[in-house]
Amino acid sequence: MKTKFVLFALLLQTGPLCAANPPTLSNWTGASGGDWSNDANWDPAVAPVATGSIAQLSDGGAAGAITINYDAAAATVGTITFDRTTAYTIAPTGGTLNFAVSSGSASITVTIVNGAGAHIIACPVSLSSPLTITQGSTSDFTISGLISGTQALTKAGTGVLVLSDATNSYSGGTAIHAGTISVTADGNLGASTGTVSISSGTLKFSETFSTSASRSFSLSSGASIDVAATKTGTIAGVISGAGSLSKVDTGTLVLSGTNTYTGGTVVSAGTLSIASDSNLGGSSGTLSIASATLITTAGITSSRSGSFTATAVFDTNAVSSTLSGNFGGGGSLTVQGGGSLALTGSNSYSGGTTVTAASTLSGTTGGIQGAVSIAAGTFLTFNQSSTGTYSGAISGAGTVTKSGSGNVTFSGTSSSFTGPTNVTAGTLTVNGSLANTSLLTVSSGATLSGSGTVGPTTNNGTIDPGNGSATGSLNISGALTSGASSGVNISIAPLSSDQLLVSAAAALDGTLTIEPTSGFYGFNASYTILTSSAISGTFATVTSTNSAFAPTVVYSPTAVSLSVSISRPFALFTFENRNEKAVGDNIDDLHAAGQLSSDLLNVFNTMVGQSFHSINEALDQMHPAPYSAFTEMQAESGSQITSLFHRLPYLACSCYNPNRFWVDLFGNSLTMKSHGMQFGFQGNSGGVAAGYDGEISENLILGFGGAWNRSHLRWHHDHGHGDVDGFFGAVYLDYLANQFYIGANVLAGMDFYETSRHLQFFTTNRHAKATPKALDIMAQLSTAYLFGSPQAFFYPYANFDFLYLRTHNFHENGANGLNLNVRTHTASTFRTEMGLGLQVKDVNVDETMCISPKVSIGWVNMCPVERQNYVATFQGADIPFTTYGWDKSWNLLNLDFGLTISYYCYTLTFKYNVETSPDSGTTLFNQNGAIHFDWKW
Repeated sequence: MKTKFVLFALLLQTGPLCAANPPTLSNWTGASGGDWSNDANWDPAVAPVATGSIAQLSDGGAAGAITINYDAAAATVGTITFDRTTAYTIAPTGGTLNFAVSSGSASITVTIVNGAGAHIIACPVSLSSPLTITQGSTSDFTISGLISGTQALTKAGTGVLVLSDATNSYSGGTAIHAGTISVTADGNLGASTGTVSISSGTLKFSETFSTSASRSFSLSSGASIDVAATKTGTIAGVISGAGSLSKVDTGTLVLSGTNTYTGGTVVSAGTLSIASDSNLGGSSGTLSIASATLITTAGITSSRSGSFTATAVFDTNAVSSTLSGNFGGGGSLTVQGGGSLALTGSNSYSGGTTVTAASTLSGTTGGIQGAVSIAAGTFLTFNQSSTGTYSGAISGAGTVTKSGSGNVTFSGTSSSFTGPTNVTAGTLTVNGSLANTSLLTVSSGATLSGSGTVGPTTNNGTIDPGNGSATGSLNISGALTSGASSGVNISIAPLSSDQLLVSAAAALDGTLTIEPTSGFYGFNASYTILTSSAISGTFATVTSTNSAFAPTVVYSPTAVSLSVSISRPFALFTFENRNEKAVGDNIDDLHAAGQLSSDLLNVFNTMVGQSFHSINEALDQMHPAPYSAFTEMQAESGSQITSLFHRLPYLACSCYNPNRFWVDLFGNSLTMKSHGMQFGFQGNSGGVAAGYDGEISENLILGFGGAWNRSHLRWHHDHGHGDVDGFFGAVYLDYLANQFYIGANVLAGMDFYETSRHLQFFTTNRHAKATPKALDIMAQLSTAYLFGSPQAFFYPYANFDFLYLRTHNFHENGANGLNLNVRTHTASTFRTEMGLGLQVKDVNVDETMCISPKVSIGWVNMCPVERQNYVATFQGADIPFTTYGWDKSWNLLNLDFGLTISYYCYTLTFKYNVETSPDSGTTLFNQNGAIHFDWKW
């Protein structure tokens, strides 16, 4: 066992007993013309003829170019390094240079600095192992001998490798990882079954030839194909891989396979020729063209996107092709070749477009970009079914055509365009300038529109000046000739119309169609729709798209005038509420009946051309419904006045005498927001009430009194104001037995008004004044039940008010034709209030003085019982119209506070009450107060 351990240790110290010898590195030291197999030509003196051997070809030999005769028939080599600035040539003298290594890849290295010589391997080469050629020199490295074998050849390094034997048969394929492989025939690349893989390298076609259809190509990273000047290289096989293909140099590259590479195609120089979009690889790959040409030998349709980065040329080669993808970039596009190219994508290239050599460029406004130059005999066609704008400038003597059902707008100035223009379908809208001496022709079924300038025009279709619903003027710099089937569409607005301005003669025919746009025209409108240096002919037919507009056309030697009449303009109007409609319809009725006063007509004419909303605001000031605000205000102040005519408070303080005289000073403030079609307002009132009451039987009080109230109302938004003086007489009964109280009263009187409605709209600023009178009747029933002691109690209560107001007919003055004659109007309101109150009292010892505060909270419902509509006529007219005033039920929160101070039989009471609507959208806020004095005896 010990002997075995010592033997194992010795083995570790001495190493493997069968280790392979390292590869021999042999430096050439022989003279030019020496033999490879001669050991004397190498240092050490061992020729590199074994598998894996290394040959170093540097400066160890003779000066100048060196030729080595390769005579080793059965020899192999692993690595050859060229490291000399003058050329080495390995010449054939019967042997084959066989590259073989025990593992990995054999290699040829041409160094970057010292290997700058134009080195050549002219002898046959056999690949028993894969061969990697790293060529870093600035000079070409050439293998002119036949390359055979089953292994692959890989090119690395930035230099050029030239394969010049057209019968190479190596079958492992070719990989270009860097630099360039230059070939002159497909056979240079080995067996046709061998794949050419390009990764960040270049395959150069130095002569004209085609690769075999069976030779495939694979691209990764950035692959380039270089075709020398005047040469044509064809790749007939399939190109695959995830890399891109870049065409460089000035020659022509033809791609004819159904390729699948996905990295896109860049045409950097020269020409790339294709017959199908599939030649450019997978459809997701982009196409970029710099200062180079893409030529199509058959019509193609491509949806791929890309860019034009310099002066890109698309040669149509007398066929028709379509690019529907999106192309950007800062370059330009030139279309040549006598065929047609359609651009239908959304392009953004910015260098402009040129059409030459009897070619046609068609597309959409999204596809055709920048300034377009069209030579004589070439064609530019905008063919689209959608709406779009072309903002570039057109120049040259070619032909412009608008086809397709869509609307194309030209917004640029094409001052250098001298060719004809044809509108064959859809609409051409010219908002820029297309003016020249060549003819613009509008075909049947097509339309010319816009507010720009065009040249002499022959119209067999339709001319529609302006832009859609907006009126505008179309200028024709030259003559206008109209066919019998032609049409001119003129849009009119209340204060303007389309115009056709012809600088030369105008020959008219066909149909004139009037197209009223939205707006308020009044009863008639007049326009000049066409001017010319000399007018001949007339429109055969004149029609309107709205039967409410009756057109009349008048011709003069240099102009065509149009007038339209509208019998009922408000029949075409959009009202915002029914009161405005009532006024508008009445004005139409008065006009139809001949009762519209001249002043009211003048006011009406100020509405022409105004917005519907502003006209509605004006109509809202022309009716009597705002007077209903007085009904609302007097209902609130009336409920306060009726509440005064009772013997209150419920608790007597210190005097129980049966007779009482009293007086109240009171005031009220009411704010109501605008609601629906009713104006909001602010109302303030104040007055005095007085009365006498006495006990006519036990617990029964009878009283009489009177009141005067003056109210002032101001409508919001400066719509006017009014004052009311009301005079009332009253009788009332109160009954209080034990805990139950009931009281009733009736008031009747007259109201005298002074009102001023402020009418201000457009150029109108007037005040319509009036002095109406009204009968005012009010009644209240009040009940309560008292709980508690003589010093403090709370009580539920209920009040029921009825308020009646009959306003006699009246006439306004001061507003001329806007004065109203308002017929008698009746309104009544029922008011319900229910709540809970608390009252206490404090009496001094000898009961000569008493203080008694009270508070209550309640709910109020104020409901219109009757609200007659307001019927009125305008001054001087007898056709009435009906409008609607305030007619809203209110639910209100009521808070009431009081403080009574009594001394013997004299009482002073302070009262404050507030009511508000919890609905913030239609706020009612009312507050009132009173100072009460009474004396009992």
